[in-house]
Amino acid sequence: PSEDDRNRVDQCASVIEEILKIESSLAESASGRISELCAVTLKDCRSLIDRGRFVAEAKRQSIVASTTACSVLAAIQGQRSSSPDTAKQLEEFQKIAKFQ
Repeated sequence: PSEDDRNRVDQCASVIEEILKIESSLAESASGRISELCAVTLKDCRSLIDRGRFVAEAKRQSIVASTTACSVLAAIQGQRSSSPDTAKQLEEFQKIAKFQ
C-alpha cells in the first residue's frame, strides 16, 4: 500500500484502540462493522478483477481492505472480552492479505 493508504489503515486501528479505552463492547462492534465493510470491498474488488475492469485500482483497494481488517481485528483480539469470532475473522483476513 502507498504511504497514504498505510496511514489510513493505522488511523483505523488507532480509532479502535481509543474506543477500547472507553468501551470495549463498542470497540468490538465497530471493528466488526469495519471488517464487514472490508469483506464487501474485497468481494466488489474480486468482481472487478474477474471482469478485467479497473484491475490495478481494484487490487490496490483489496490490499487496503484486507490490511485494514487485519489491523482493527488485531487491536480487538487482545481484549479479554473479544469473541472467538474475532480471532477467526483475523485469521481469515490474514490469509487473504498474505496472498495479495
